[in-house]
Amino acid sequence: MITVYEDISKLINDENYYYINSFRDYIENYSLIKNSLKSNKDKTFIIRNSSIAAWLKSMAKRFPENQFNFKQVNYRTRLEEVWQIEIPENYQISELEKLNLLNLDAVPNSNDNFDDFMLAYFFDASFARKTFHSSLVIQIIKSFDKKIWSDNLNNRLLKNIYTSRINLWTNKISDAEEKKFINDLAFNSEEIILELMRFKLLRNYEKIGKLLLKDRFVFYKKLNLNLRDLKIEPAKLQNEISHILIDLKSLPTENLEDINKIIN
Repeated sequence: MITVYEDISKLINDENYYYINSFRDYIENYSLIKNSLKSNKDKTFIIRNSSIAAWLKSMAKRFPENQFNFKQVNYRTRLEEVWQIEIPENYQISELEKLNLLNLDAVPNSNDNFDDFMLAYFFDASFARKTFHSSLVIQIIKSFDKKIWSDNLNNRLLKNIYTSRINLWTNKISDAEEKKFINDLAFNSEEIILELMRFKLLRNYEKIGKLLLKDRFVFYKKLNLNLRDLKIEPAKLQNEISHILIDLKSLPTENLEDINKIIN
């Protein structure tokens, strides 16, 4: 069989194929095509000229059916072939091309979901999960990069994929407070990081914690997050530290020592 890729955008670059870019190339390869059909040998040709593609289609009519296989190549079809996964039809070719996906430094596994791979590559692997769990919070915070994530969310395709995944998470949850937290974590990550710093500093001091964090203090208590790897930045928590210092005289000595370890 003769396989013909109509690659007008020049997306294919494989030395194992034959390329027909001009009328001269067509003449030179005409005999090769006929002989390959006669000897029943498979050959693949890349066509980068719409007129030459039309000539080959005309030529194909002079041979029995199923001797030629014509394939249109665009950014989506080429990406699907290289990555060996399906790409949702509602994603526009121009959106895929804008992200230069054919030249990423990683490719998905053949059984990967397109959205999962995109979320893992451009944000964090946590977002490839179909269901939210509190264990994901710290990993998301650790991977957060304000500039990179902001730039990625300015891309329409990435924002749509990201937003759809957050909606998938929240739609599986009935608790309104947890829904709001997930949305804040996803779209106000910097504020949540600061809020968790406050909580880490104040979690053993319920009176001050409830005063400054309000309902979120109790909510974070329920989540029971492991905040060991979350680094406190004292310069960002001056108000909280001031409240603690005011109350220091009433704190047991061992609690005072704990506070000093955190803020110094």
